[in-house]
Amino acid sequence: TLQRQNHHDLKAFLDENEGAYAAEKLRTERLQWLADTKQWQEYLDYYRPRSDIALLCHHKTALLEAGVTEGLFQQISPLWSKGKSQPGACNQAFKYFESHPLFDDPVVWQRFRQAISNQEIGLARHLSKKFKKPEATLWAKRWIRSHDTPHSVLTEEYLTEENLIGREVLFHALRRLAKSDFNNAEKHWSRISGAQTLSKAELNQGNAILAIAAATKEHKNQIFYLDQIENRFANAEVEELRMRRGIQLRAWEQLSRWTL
Repeated sequence: TLQRQNHHDLKAFLDENEGAYAAEKLRTERLQWLADTKQWQEYLDYYRPRSDIALLCHHKTALLEAGVTEGLFQQISPLWSKGKSQPGACNQAFKYFESHPLFDDPVVWQRFRQAISNQEIGLARHLSKKFKKPEATLWAKRWIRSHDTPHSVLTEEYLTEENLIGREVLFHALRRLAKSDFNNAEKHWSRISGAQTLSKAELNQGNAILAIAAATKEHKNQIFYLDQIENRFANAEVEELRMRRGIQLRAWEQLSRWTL
């Protein structure tokens, strides 16, 4: 069997046929067996760059076991930072990564944002426990709540704080609510945009969120909100919706402004 194959003969065959389908399939099988049996030095001997996340993480574990840690934090970073749960093969490498002096709250925020974007809320909850500063933990919990119950978050006074993360929480809640209950989101945005000191970019961002939701739902106010966005803040999605909905609804006056 492959497990009993003479180490030197097999390695010579794989090296001579590197890149060939059959050889690479054998190498992958060998690497998995070596990881399962924790033969880490031999794993390093056989390893060639792979796209498989588990094999990549096993490689970082093998380096750890060999005491090769120079630059290892940077190597693990792109694996840890993915906004979705990773296989158990990554646990040892991730434990090292999270105990490293360079592991800090901005690193956690990067993965947290990706998890939220991917709707990986279980992972986001897990990550919320890894912040070092209590304030960061608090905002992470608020962000998760904005995903679960956006209508309740949009009434909170803490959204009036001029805080970058607070703005992200605000727009996440608004986007979530606009998808499920547009009329309620519209009421909240009318109050928030009038009461808060929002920048021009932030006002346009909120209007774009409502415009996209309204156009998607073919809401009666879709042209109104599409027209509330300044042309310089209109992204590709907004521009496409303007053209499609503007023509369908014969909004010629607005179309003329949007295409200036």
